[in-house]
Amino acid sequence: MDYDVEKAKRLIEEREEIDRQLVAIFSGGASKARAAQKCSKCGKEGHTARTCTDAEGGGVSA
Repeated sequence: MDYDVEKAKRLIEEREEIDRQLVAIFSGGASKARAAQKCSKCGKEGHTARTCTDAEGGGVSA
């Protein structure tokens, strides 16, 4: 009887830990930081090639 109670308590603790992990995953709490945007035309951070204001449009070769 005591074994069953202890096992039930342990399983409840494990389930609560899994629930915490799931909340972190789906609420964005454990998400990785995104890298800064980097333009493929000019190589500068903060924008993409689509919004690049570099008149030449060159500088970085792929």
